[in-house]
Amino acid sequence: MNEAAFNPLALLLDFENQVRALQSLPELTYFIANETHKLSPYRQAVVFDAQGKVLALSGVATVESNAPFVQWLQGDCWAHIRELDNIKSEQVDAIAGTGADWLPAFVSFFPLIAPNGKKHGMLMLAREKAWQKDEAIFLSHISQAYAYCWAQHMPEPRVSFLKRIPDRTKIAIGLCLVLALLFPVKLSVLAQAEVVAKDPVVVRAPMTGIVEKILVNPNQRVKKDDKLVRLDQTDLKNQRRVAQKTLQSLIAQYRQTARLALTDPKGRQSLTAISGRLKEQQAQLSQLDEQLARTIITAPKAATVVLDKVEDWLGKPVQVGERILLLANENDLEVEAWLAVSDAIALEKGSSVKVFLNASPLASLKATIKYISYKTQIRPDGILAHRVLADISTNQTLPRLGARGTARLEGETVPFIYWMLRRPLATVRQYVGL
Repeated sequence: MNEAAFNPLALLLDFENQVRALQSLPELTYFIANETHKLSPYRQAVVFDAQGKVLALSGVATVESNAPFVQWLQGDCWAHIRELDNIKSEQVDAIAGTGADWLPAFVSFFPLIAPNGKKHGMLMLAREKAWQKDEAIFLSHISQAYAYCWAQHMPEPRVSFLKRIPDRTKIAIGLCLVLALLFPVKLSVLAQAEVVAKDPVVVRAPMTGIVEKILVNPNQRVKKDDKLVRLDQTDLKNQRRVAQKTLQSLIAQYRQTARLALTDPKGRQSLTAISGRLKEQQAQLSQLDEQLARTIITAPKAATVVLDKVEDWLGKPVQVGERILLLANENDLEVEAWLAVSDAIALEKGSSVKVFLNASPLASLKATIKYISYKTQIRPDGILAHRVLADISTNQTLPRLGARGTARLEGETVPFIYWMLRRPLATVRQYVGL
C-alpha cells in the first residue's frame, strides 16, 4: 500500500491534487459526490449548486430531475439550508417533508464557499451515525478545496467596459459629449434637385391642330428663326385651294359685270355687290395664307431644345397655347429642388445650397437660394413639397442641363443635439400632440 493509505495528511494532499486535475464542473460534482467517501464514510451524498439545483448524487451517473427524492431535495431540503454559511450537523428529522424518510439518521451540510466569499453550492452527507470532530475538520478543509476548484471552472464574470474606465476619464468623456451636443451646426435637410434652365422660352401651339413632325432633336442647338415644329396643313391647304378657285371665279364674274355696267344700269348695281364679295374672298385667302405660315413654328432666339421624346408628339392633337417644347440657354442655369413637407425647415433667401449630382458624386455644386414657394405643390412622384430655386455660384464649371442629384439646403445655426433630435421630436409630437 502507498503512504497515503496510512497517513491522513498525505491522503488529504493526494485528494486535493486529484481535485485540481479535474477538467470540468460536471467532473468535479461527480467527484465530490462519490470520492469524498474516501475521507469520511457515508451512505448518501448530494451536491447542490447556489440556486438549490441538484447537480450530483452518490452512486448515480446522472440526476433524474423528476424523481420524488430529487424534488424533495430541491424543495423542502434546500429551503432548510439555503441560508447556511457554516458547517452544520443534525438529525434528519429536523428537515421537513416526507423525503427525510429516504435518508439515514444523521446529515451534515458543508457550504462550498470560494476564497472571495461567494457560495457556489452545498455538499450534503448522510449516514447512520454522527460525525466526529476530526472528520468534520477534514471535510471542512476539503470543502474549501472543492469551492476553490469550483470557482476555477466557473466562467469569468464579464466586467463592464464602463467599470474599467477611471472616474476622471468618465467625467472628461461626459464633458466632451456635452460640448459636442451643444456644438453649433447648420440645420440642413436633403431634397431632390435638378439643373434647369433659367427663364426658358416655352414653345406653344399657335393654333389648334395636329403635330405632323418635330423638325429638331432633343438637346439640339438652334438659331433664331430655325424651324422647330410643323403642324398638319392638309385641311388648310384644301380650304385655300377652294378659296383660290372661288376668288378666280369672282374675278371673272367681276370683269364680265364691269363690261355690262358700261351700257346697263343694272350691271352697275351688280358690280358693287360682286366687288364686296371679291374683297371678302381675298381677305379669307390672306387669312388662310397666314394660318399656313403659322403651322411652321420657328425659334424666337438661339438656344438648346429641351424635349423628351419626339415620337410622343407625332400625330398628337394640340390646343392653342399648349406647350410643346422648351428652348433653354445652356449657359444660364439654376437649381430646382423639391423640399418635402415633412423635411421643411426655416429657409431664407440667400441661404447656402450644396448640390451633389449623380454624375459627379465626389464634387459639389454651390448655389444660393433665390425663391421658396409658400404654397406646396405635388411633385411628379406624387409627394407634396415646396419648390426651391437657387442660383448657381459663379467661377464653377456649369453642369449639364437636366443633371439630377441631391441638394443639401442649409438653414439657421442650431445645437448639434437639436439637429439630431429634430425629426424624432417632430414625429413624437404628431402622435402625442404636445
